[in-house]
Amino acid sequence: RNHVIVLTGLVPGDVYQYKVKSVDETGNVSDSEAFTLLAPSSTESVVEVIADNFSDIFGWLQVGN
Repeated sequence: RNHVIVLTGLVPGDVYQYKVKSVDETGNVSDSEAFTLLAPSSTESVVEVIADNFSDIFGWLQVGN
């Protein structure tokens, strides 16, 4: 399954490490490997970033145009 998460409050240019833990309906637990994220120094708002991502994923969707 795929999931999307929006993180706010990250310091632009800082490096973050994270892992994801999933638990299914029956209680099975799975931990991901460690990932590294460089927070972009974007001037876009969270809403603009989300709209751009939806537009990229669903090319037929003209958000804000």
